[in-house]
Amino acid sequence: MLVNPFTAVANVSASSSQRTTKKIQTAISQIASGDRLARAADDVSALSVATGLQNRISSFRATLSNTSLASSQLQVASNDIKQVQATLSKVNELAVQANNGALDDATRQTLNDQAQTFIAEVNRLAANSNFNDQKLLDGSLQGGAALS
Repeated sequence: MLVNPFTAVANVSASSSQRTTKKIQTAISQIASGDRLARAADDVSALSVATGLQNRISSFRATLSNTSLASSQLQVASNDIKQVQATLSKVNELAVQANNGALDDATRQTLNDQAQTFIAEVNRLAANSNFNDQKLLDGSLQGGAALS
């Protein structure tokens, strides 16, 4: 049997062309997906590690989002507490004034009425302080994640 050298070269060339085409397709698939690993057949152990890392990244993103929300909630509560503190400071000033022995009962009653107005303001602040429809200062806030 006579072997045609052109046929043998053509077969080698076709086989080489198929391998090159397959490598190009794999490279394009990896580029298109943005990952070095487009499928499990590329590298099973590396895909397993990459999947684990992607899961950890997702977890870190969720943690970052939760931390951001918690920070915002604390800022709202802190601002409302500052308002309560300023109002209670005014109540303290009125109490010190009312303790003056030189004042008559009518003046003390006026100071008491002002103090009651400020106390009502503190109660209003506590009742209306909220973040995402969750009351912050009325005593109903429960639980949350424990920090370690």
